[in-house]
Amino acid sequence: MNFIKKNKKIIIISASVVAVLVLATVIGILIARSVADKPKSTLEKIAEITSGFEAHSYGCNIKYVTDEVTLKGEYTLTVEIDLDGQKSAALTYKYDKLNAIGESDDFISEISGTLYAKDENEIGQLKDSAIVWESGVVPSDISPIKISEDIFESFDTKNEDGVLTLEGTLKKGVLEGISDARLTVECAEKDTRMILITLEYTDEYGARVRAVYSYFVENLWGNK
Repeated sequence: MNFIKKNKKIIIISASVVAVLVLATVIGILIARSVADKPKSTLEKIAEITSGFEAHSYGCNIKYVTDEVTLKGEYTLTVEIDLDGQKSAALTYKYDKLNAIGESDDFISEISGTLYAKDENEIGQLKDSAIVWESGVVPSDISPIKISEDIFESFDTKNEDGVLTLEGTLKKGVLEGISDARLTVECAEKDTRMILITLEYTDEYGARVRAVYSYFVENLWGNK
């Protein structure tokens, strides 16, 4: 029975193209800011950088592991605003899907594609080199998370060669429905063009999840 529940969970996760992006939004409610009068620690510097970082491109690699199967997903989201103020976005994705019995000879299928969005109410998928528009919403904010010391059970920081790193265990209840959550944040102390965030946790079904988020100040995804 437990195995069936796990597989149902996997099907739900792998079937949604943008579900992984929701996780970043949920994490984004974490409150930032430290006491300004104190000398800035590495954590305070990272909190300041992440709170003011306006990303234009966002990438995520995710791995979902149970005793029975491993599923992976790769996503890249880019948001642009033209001279007239019109907003557009492109989401490319590739993820594993657990097939239902009789659906395919293979246990797992790979699903890939590209979604394009424009304005605030149109979104479409690239099919045969043509965009098919459907109802939807262009993302308005893909900025990285904001952090504060009080969300961590424990944490370590380091500042080496101008690279700031924060790694810690999140307190229970900070992210609902998960446990054993560890968060790592990496960025440059100066001239920051990218922030790298890694989130590892165990979900309510006992699966281990590892998601690596890359936030870019401009579309550098293909030039990293």
